[in-house]
Amino acid sequence: GAGPRDVRGKSVYFLTVDRFARTDGDDTMCDSDYWCGGTIRGVTQHLDYIQDMGFDAVWITPVIGQRDKEPIPQGVSMGYHAWYWDEIDPHFGTSEDLVELSKQIHKRGMLLVYDIVMNHVGPIYNSSDVHQVKPFNETYYYHTRNISALPKTCGGKFCDDNLGRCTEQYCRESDFDQYVKSPLEGGPPCAFQCTDKGCEYPHTKFDCENYECQKGVPDSCVYRGKDAAGPPELLRCGVGDWSCPGYEGYDETLVTSGWDYILGDLNHSQPFVRRTLKDWARRMAETYDIDMFRLDTGFWVDKDFLKELQAEVPIPILGEVNPTPNMTFHSAYQSDAKLGHVLDGLLNFPIMFVATAAFCPSLGKFNFYPFANLNMTRLGSDMDAQLRGGLYRDELMLGNFVDNHDYVRIGAVCAGDKSRIFNALAWTMLAKGIPIIYQGTEQEMDKPADHGGYNGEDRTSLWQYGWNTSTPTFKFIAELNKLRKSHGLSTADAEVIHYEPTRLVFTRGGPHGVWVYLNNLQSAEGEVKYSALPAVPPAGKVWVSALTRQRAIFRDGYYAAPGTRPEFLVLADDEAPKPSIRSMLVVGSSSFVLGIIALAVGQALLGRAPGVQDAFARPGAYMELTTPGERREVGMMSPLRRAEHVP
Repeated sequence: GAGPRDVRGKSVYFLTVDRFARTDGDDTMCDSDYWCGGTIRGVTQHLDYIQDMGFDAVWITPVIGQRDKEPIPQGVSMGYHAWYWDEIDPHFGTSEDLVELSKQIHKRGMLLVYDIVMNHVGPIYNSSDVHQVKPFNETYYYHTRNISALPKTCGGKFCDDNLGRCTEQYCRESDFDQYVKSPLEGGPPCAFQCTDKGCEYPHTKFDCENYECQKGVPDSCVYRGKDAAGPPELLRCGVGDWSCPGYEGYDETLVTSGWDYILGDLNHSQPFVRRTLKDWARRMAETYDIDMFRLDTGFWVDKDFLKELQAEVPIPILGEVNPTPNMTFHSAYQSDAKLGHVLDGLLNFPIMFVATAAFCPSLGKFNFYPFANLNMTRLGSDMDAQLRGGLYRDELMLGNFVDNHDYVRIGAVCAGDKSRIFNALAWTMLAKGIPIIYQGTEQEMDKPADHGGYNGEDRTSLWQYGWNTSTPTFKFIAELNKLRKSHGLSTADAEVIHYEPTRLVFTRGGPHGVWVYLNNLQSAEGEVKYSALPAVPPAGKVWVSALTRQRAIFRDGYYAAPGTRPEFLVLADDEAPKPSIRSMLVVGSSSFVLGIIALAVGQALLGRAPGVQDAFARPGAYMELTTPGERREVGMMSPLRRAEHVP
């Protein structure tokens, strides 16, 4: 239930511990594939910076002990290569440091979100590696699907010649060593099922792509036709994409028992693995007073285990289920037809994919949906489907975002265009769910791919920016958090009002709540017209811009926004004097009289009775008046809104 530590709908600042803050005074930029020097103490020292943006919660990447044996894997500093599960990695700090961070976060009235991995451990190259992983130090704790198809390394003449070595354990580990040899030589079965043809990952030649894209070139994706792995509605075929050929034979065990490249894939059917993981998660939550877990690679884990895990831990889990826009597949990890309640929350990948494309001309291979490129129609319809479709157990537990440490930054996708970036961030912060902003967005990082880092600046350090609180984006995010708090938007209802290729309008908190006006136009001066008008204000109230407090302008059946930046309309007291018709006539305003006559004539021509409220139209109006007696539809509304408001 709701309470002071309730995470539903709360705004989250996501940071990677190794890249957020150092404590040694070194502010040299770092984008290494290995360690950069950020620490838990560094995060604690800069909590004021996060609080000044108004965030409700801080999400940190994993800090438990990572693989420290050569070869050290790339990306180890992100924390997803667990090796010593009951230790804090010394690169990050100590257990005491994490306790103090949690204490200071809660002291500020904020929440702590901690990243966990239940699917795998760090890279495993042989059985010797396995013996160093604590506590999962036996080869039978890991998936070995199809191992029986490999030639046996023990038996026959080998055992005759090596009587002292041919033990059950030796043979098992020898077979395991062969199974997990370098993926470039075959390796364990991968977890990426594309179609019935198989799966694809760096060590295979099978191609799951449906489009040919030039890296870093906007609008360069071309459908591959007969050579495509699937239909044009998808950039590529992957887990959960049932519309791809061959998915009639979709095998979930292929996904849950396959390895993510060389990361040791834990076998949850093993009682020790199952019990130990649940005990560990509960102990972490209690020891460090964590308010919510974010679960990495959730879709590679059996749902029945995830259901047990959620029931075991005393806090919500926000799962990563990211390979597909298929909402039926995605929502089943929150509420499954057979299992019932699985996880409390999910990262909202189906919407993220189309949102990023809708606001910005996505760059080559990072464009998940070429058909949604700079087209907000798909975004609006998908939002409406989530809100009305009954698929999700709780929309307030869907994490909304437009970028993170695995995807190119929104600043790079939008090529630095502030209007498009601000519109994308406004959608993130004000759509129903948990808004998540990734570190560095506020410092306007916008380097594209091939300019350093993992995908551009998405894994670049933050400290070189000097904790600047005066950037326009920092201030904008702070204003959005302020708006969320002042109008109680964390748990407010949402409704999609209008969408067309260049515009999107939705409300939070009902027709007299907050009206959100978004577009994907390039930064420009001059008015932007929206045909969706807000509800008639109650007596004594007017619609004003939430950020500037300027009175909204309604003209010719439109809301005339002052520019391409997003706009948010809220009700405010009408402080202007309200002269009577008699007083206006007394001052001889002939233009006023002519205006009244013109309004009456115009309304008569349209077959509508004149009325002052028509200056605002009805809630969700979406018609543009052209010539007298003619109406032209300029966009799309959700079906129910359309039925309610067609004149």
